[in-house]
Amino acid sequence: MSTNTDYREHGSFARRHDLLLALLPLPLLLGAVVGATTAVSLTTGLWAGSLLSLPVLCYAVFVDPPAPALIEG
Repeated sequence: MSTNTDYREHGSFARRHDLLLALLPLPLLLGAVVGATTAVSLTTGLWAGSLLSLPVLCYAVFVDPPAPALIEG
């Protein structure tokens, strides 16, 4: 039986997107920690962390999307 989430079928494709999903909140969490533990305000830390997460999100959604593009022909 084969499913769409079978890693043997998709190889590194599924693992790469799992890694991107895991990396997405890390800059935000880092910004929250910096904002909570330093003189930088929490709002500024969260803003900077979310700004650093933006390239990861853009790459995952626009450059290498999780679903293959449909080719009409």
